[in-house]
Order: sequence, then C-alpha cells, then structure tokens
Amino acid sequence: MNKTHISPFQFGALIIMFVISSSTLILPTLLALQAKQDAWLSAILGTSASMLLVLVYGKLGTRFPGMTLAEISDRLLGKFMGKAVMLLFLCYLFIITPGLLSQVGTLATSLFLAQTPTPAVNLLFFSIIVFAVLLGLETFARAAELFLPFVLLLLFLLLIALLPLIEFRYLMPMLEYGIGPVIKGALTVIGVPFLDLAILLMVFPSVPDGKAAYKMYFAATAFGGLMLIVVILFSTLIIGPFITEIAEYPFFVLAQKVNIGHFVQRIESIVMMIWIVSLFFKITICYYALLLLAGQIFQLRSYKLLALPIGFIIIVLSVTLFPSSVSFWEFVAEQWTPSVLPYGLLIPAALLFIALIKKRSSPNAPPKEEPSS
Repeated sequence: MNKTHISPFQFGALIIMFVISSSTLILPTLLALQAKQDAWLSAILGTSASMLLVLVYGKLGTRFPGMTLAEISDRLLGKFMGKAVMLLFLCYLFIITPGLLSQVGTLATSLFLAQTPTPAVNLLFFSIIVFAVLLGLETFARAAELFLPFVLLLLFLLLIALLPLIEFRYLMPMLEYGIGPVIKGALTVIGVPFLDLAILLMVFPSVPDGKAAYKMYFAATAFGGLMLIVVILFSTLIIGPFITEIAEYPFFVLAQKVNIGHFVQRIESIVMMIWIVSLFFKITICYYALLLLAGQIFQLRSYKLLALPIGFIIIVLSVTLFPSSVSFWEFVAEQWTPSVLPYGLLIPAALLFIALIKKRSSPNAPPKEEPSS
C-alpha cells in the first residue's frame, strides 16, 4: 500500500504543470510546420481526442485503488510478464526524462546563457530535481500547489498584454490544405504531451480519494489543454503561421512583442520563468516515476536508494541522447507520437481490457466502485 498522500488539488497542479511545460515550448512550431494557419484546429482536435486517454487512465486507477501502474501490471499479468512489460515502460522513462532535461539546457544556453556549457546547466538543474525527489512526492506536490497560481497569473497577464496585437487575417484561409495536415497535427498534440500522462498513474494512488483523483485527472488535463490551445492560437494570430513555423520558440517571440506605453517591454523573462518552473515539475514527476517504478520492479526497500546513481545516467543521456537541438526537433516531429503510443495507450488500454475480462469471468467477485465519467 502506498503510504504517501497528496490532495486532489496537488495532483491537479502536477498535471497542469506537466501539460503546459514542454508543450508550449515546442508545439506551436511543430503544428505550424504541419498544419500552417490551421494549427489551432489541430490543437483543439488533439486535445479533445486525448480526453479519451484520461478516461482510460482514470478507470484503470480507480479499479485498482492504492496501486501504481507497476503493481497493476503484476496483478493482471503475473509477476514475470508484469515485470517484463514494466521494464519496457522503464525504458520509456529513461528516454523522456533526459529528453526533457536536454530541453532545459538547450533553452537556457540558446536564449540567456550563451557562454555556459549545456552539460553544466543540465547538471545544476537536475541536482535540484534529485533533491526534490529525495524530499518526496508530498514535498514537491505542495510546491506545485504553491507555484501554480503564480505561473497561471503570469501566463494570463502575458496573454492580456498581447490582445492588442491580434490579427485575425492570419487564420485565413481555413483548411487551405485540406483536413489531412490538421489530423497530422492533432496526432502530434496527442503525443506531446497527452500520451505522456500515463506516467501520472505512478502518482495516482497517492491520492486517497480515487473518485476525486479521477475527476481531477480529467479536469486538470482539460484545463492544461485549454491553455495549450490558447498559446498556439495566439502564436498564429500575432506573429502568423510563417514566423511561428521558422521560430524555434514562438512563445518567446510573442513576449518580445509586448509593448505597453513604451514602458512595459521585453518581458521574455516571464516566459522563461513559466517554462523553467513548469519543466522543473514535469521532469521531477518523470524522474520520481522512473525511480519508483525501478524500485518496485526490483523490489527495493526504497526508491531513494537509486536517486544518485540513476541521476548520473540521466545527466549523461541528456547530453548524448540528443546531441543537438536539430536531432531533438526531428525526433519529436516525426517519431515521438508513434514511439510513445505503446506506453501511453496500448499498455494502459490492454491492462484495463484484461481487468474487465477478468471481472466478467469472475461474476461472484465484489465489484469495484467506479466514478461516473
């Protein structure tokens, strides 16, 4: 039984940080490349479809209260097959965690710390994440609860300041290239970041009230998706699809355009703060899930025993896995969604399907209580 407890709101704060972090960083450019001025339609379609994923995650979590994804896998598939499947999921976490960390290094060195080596930035940033994970889920969940209002306030003020710059002509003509590019863009949105939300199944059992956790899973994902849609829409409306397509960080360009009375200008630091804070929590969640999953697979007394040795591996992978920003962008644009599909959809859906089959084959077993969707 998981003895770590967090509130539903803290769980929701972690989800919102998870959704808006790297997504606002890379999705505007990726969707502009794929769907041009219809990028916002891809965002709406992809976010709406992703709500079905959350239904799968929520039903799986509530059907097995107090159990992580690893424990659910063991229960349904048996010790050998369950651990084999979770080893695959562990490999996925060994890719996404250093991948996100490499974004931090690239972002910092390309925008603010041009003379600083990327490995040094990664090492410093990840050392704080290791410390947070050692303090435990309850500690960094409380921190997310504390920081979320400030992050949302900064984001809201930035969007308000950008309203006078909106030009609706950038949205025309709609569906100029047909529905195909919009669907392709929607698939990218599903992969970044919504398929990754399966990782939160390692946190889900820490919320004592399963029904409240399920509702918050859905509500926080929807809210984060709405924020994502707004950022992508503003990128198109203000700088246009062409600039969005060629800019490495379009949301950063938006911040450069803010000019209120020739007094409030160049507020890129606000965008940087939003990104750094939200990325911190996303990477911390991924690293916590990685350590907890490894500890449960190998039946260790505490996942914290692995924090330092695996931390060194993550830092090395953050430099070697994606040696340049070009390789990272190419991987995310073309390979990420199909690569993460088995972990974000097939494994959770298969586990839920097996659970339903076993329930039907055992009619005398007491039914699990499920919230209405």
